[in-house]
Amino acid sequence: MAEKTAPVVIEEQTGRVFEIKPESKADLTAAIFSAAYLIIAILFFLWQLFDIWVGRFTLAKLLGYSDAESLTEASTLICIYTFIGGALGAIVNEIRGVLFWHCDHEAYGRRYLWKSIFAPWLGGTLGIFVYFLMRSGIALFTGEFIPSEQSVQQGVPMFTIGILAGYGGRKVFIWLDYQVARLFKIKKDKAKADNYVKVPDLIGMTKEEAEAKLAELNLGLGKVNSAPTKKREKVGRVISQETKPEISLSAGSSVDITVGIEEEG
Repeated sequence: MAEKTAPVVIEEQTGRVFEIKPESKADLTAAIFSAAYLIIAILFFLWQLFDIWVGRFTLAKLLGYSDAESLTEASTLICIYTFIGGALGAIVNEIRGVLFWHCDHEAYGRRYLWKSIFAPWLGGTLGIFVYFLMRSGIALFTGEFIPSEQSVQQGVPMFTIGILAGYGGRKVFIWLDYQVARLFKIKKDKAKADNYVKVPDLIGMTKEEAEAKLAELNLGLGKVNSAPTKKREKVGRVISQETKPEISLSAGSSVDITVGIEEEG
């Protein structure tokens, strides 16, 4: 009798394969709370966007910041729009995640509740980080530095950049890691560097081919998962790998893979 495998799903953004675990009552409660929180958050930030756009600054005045002149300065408005854009981008991405895991697969995990709670504030902060890094000339998106003078007209493109930074938070973290590594380079010990190996691209190989390729580089084959696929040419071949290609691992490390199996029915 064939061994029954747990249903799996491939996460669209990362390509990682996850086993589907049915929601418990606690998971269902967390999913409902996350959805409600994110809806309230998106309404709050949309209200803030409109409130600031029309020049009312209701929240700022409630908090004691009543200096209208400083609130309407171009630099202040650009920072506010960037933060709101980052928050909205992160909220939309997080709502997408809740819909994917809860509505599509009924497999939302309550541990992700914290991710939903922090998403708007983390997205807004990432937007601000990107804004100041761009202004300092560390990153060039269009091949030119952002002009040193500030104007309210810059609020729209920076709002857009904030949205992208919040929505693509995972990639922004990778981008920030690269900026830090580039700015604060530390000379590596050659002997130590030689102990690290770049992971090869195993997609499309058979299990045996992948194992042989890893062995050539002094890496090992780790856990071999399986996932159903409708494409016949992918049956028996690697459809995803836990460690992405070009990532450096210490020699002797293992790489987990997922091999396609024929979908029943």
